[in-house]
Amino acid sequence: MNPFALVPLRFWLYLGAAVAAFFAYQWWAGQQRDIGRQEVRAEWAAEKTQQQAAALAQARDNAKETLRRIDRQQEAQHAFDKDAAQARADAVAAAGTAGRLRDQLAAFTAGRTPSDTATSSDSEAARATASVLADMLVGMEQDGRGLAAALDASRAAGLQCSRAYEALRQ
Repeated sequence: MNPFALVPLRFWLYLGAAVAAFFAYQWWAGQQRDIGRQEVRAEWAAEKTQQQAAALAQARDNAKETLRRIDRQQEAQHAFDKDAAQARADAVAAAGTAGRLRDQLAAFTAGRTPSDTATSSDSEAARATASVLADMLVGMEQDGRGLAAALDASRAAGLQCSRAYEALRQ
């Protein structure tokens, strides 16, 4: 005897239809999941593209800012070089003036003769005083030149630093 024969045919048809419906539903649900995955992937790809575009725009902006800062620093360096050249030119002019003053002082001290109206000892004292004053002038001139050079260099470096800072800050 066939055990399937005990169950009516209608039951087997309903059971087959239910199994087919179950598998059809599973197939349809799988398709919906695939569609959902594709939508998520498309959204993710769009978001990734937007992020890449934003990163590229940020990199371009950073490059422009870097170039602007480099240009400003080069301008500051050029101004520093110009200021340093002007300071050197001023130092050369001051050295020329100091040389002329030394020559005038040497001519003045050499031009004093004992035939002046003062006595010989007074003349000798005046000559010694003039010589001391001339030595003091030379020493002061040398010290002043050194101080002026140091101050000019310090000023130029400070201005260059300030310009470089302003270039980076803007």
